Amino acid sequence: MIERVQRKFLYHAIFKFNVPCPPHDYKPIQRLFPRKSR
Repeated sequence: MIERVQRKFLYHAIFKFNVPCPPHDYKPIQRLFPRKSR
């Protein structure tokens, strides 16, 4: 469930910040918003 929410957030961020990235590849935007692991 949390992965689904994270994907939706990343997709929205890609759209909002106009980050060029191929479909279903969230690596470029993940560099802008790094996740902290527990």
